[in-house]
Amino acid sequence: MKIMLYLLGIDTKLALAEVKSVMETFSKDCKLIENNGQSAVFEAEKPTLEKMGKRLALTHSIHEFIGKCPFNETGKFLEGIDIDIEMPFRVRIHYTETKPKIRAEELEKEYAGYFWDMSEKRGIKPSVDLKNPKTSIDFFIEEQTVYIGKKIYEIDKKQFRKTEPGNRPFRRPITMSSRTARVMVNFAKVKSGKVIDPFCGTGAILIEAGIVGLKPYGMDIKEDLIKGTKQNLEHFGIKGDLRIGDSRRLEYIFPVNYFDGIVTDLPYGISASMGKVEQSRLYQEAFSSMERVLKPDCLAVIAVPCEINLKTNMKLLGIHKEQMSTNLVRHIHIYRKVV
Repeated sequence: MKIMLYLLGIDTKLALAEVKSVMETFSKDCKLIENNGQSAVFEAEKPTLEKMGKRLALTHSIHEFIGKCPFNETGKFLEGIDIDIEMPFRVRIHYTETKPKIRAEELEKEYAGYFWDMSEKRGIKPSVDLKNPKTSIDFFIEEQTVYIGKKIYEIDKKQFRKTEPGNRPFRRPITMSSRTARVMVNFAKVKSGKVIDPFCGTGAILIEAGIVGLKPYGMDIKEDLIKGTKQNLEHFGIKGDLRIGDSRRLEYIFPVNYFDGIVTDLPYGISASMGKVEQSRLYQEAFSSMERVLKPDCLAVIAVPCEINLKTNMKLLGIHKEQMSTNLVRHIHIYRKVV
């Protein structure tokens, strides 16, 4: 079936990359058909949609794709469709980058009329409920094009507020947001299994890995960070395996080919996790160790403040960029351990 995702506008490129990763995690038979701003249309299997919805961080909602049309031909398009609508229903208008020329309330009333008439012609008594509808028809206006979908799943945005740095009992001045941590976990494409963050810090990545049902493992060279991460995991009801140790020596602590995914934000600048080791040397030695404990054909998702060029047998699949501030960009590298 064709589905449409309404992406968060803060970074649509990163959001689309996350969607692709999550889709490929749960279904190999998915295909991007079209992407325009915050609207992305895919061919995908319906049984995977709820699993996807529980994972995604940079998506508002998932919809059954009804179709698209030029904005000035919306009425004509609606006259030519026939879809099942469970009552009560509602219509919602979403302007993305377009400045509204017509109030959303006026368009909602106008477009709802088409579905009202459609239902009456079918012998169904129409009814509207704006707060708790059984069917929500959403219109996404991207410049002069309208994308129309029937909502299937609404992403729970409150989950990320609960795990934001300010709501963790243990935190540091600079720490990763819950949404970014979830995106990085999703980039690893682990459906179930063991994921390690060898530079776990305060545990942001481990929290999100645990929430989506993965087994989180964490390591850091500082005892106070491991204690703090343990406190954070327990606060959110997550069981994890935490170790104090040197992330350049992972294979001395864990078996070779042990983890289903590696997700980490490498330390940079003045960082307690560097243990007074020169940065480039730390990156290379830690990365080589990560490669040894990662299972073949699995992914390592590595974030750094710049693009890196490390000696490795792993294949670089891509680099995604997140603008953290005016002067700082997070570069998320994705590697696959070749068989």
